[in-house]
Amino acid sequence: MPTIKDNLIKANVLLRGKTVKEHLQACDIVFFTLLEIGFDKDVLRAIAYYHAFLVNKHQDAEKVGFFKKLFGLLKAVFYKWLLIYYLNKCDNKKFGDGDLYIKQIFLSIRKALK
Repeated sequence: MPTIKDNLIKANVLLRGKTVKEHLQACDIVFFTLLEIGFDKDVLRAIAYYHAFLVNKHQDAEKVGFFKKLFGLLKAVFYKWLLIYYLNKCDNKKFGDGDLYIKQIFLSIRKALK
């Protein structure tokens, strides 16, 4: 059974990858690991908004249709705004032992948004 530290390290490695699938896996790992221990809600919201941003931005127009793709892109802009809000809010907080790993995850997310 992997520890919380192992899961956060694995998520950091996945977030350094270039594919959307790796980023979605990292979001799942971080979200469910931190949800299990009752972590700060702002961090969980930031991870959830990043997951929603990725899903809405990278929909295939051939599979979902043009209008749903367009609506998804508009929702992705809204989720990006909320994500940046929660990332900035979490930058001012201290998380104890997991502070370094959480900050690295957020830095990787910020790099992926650019």
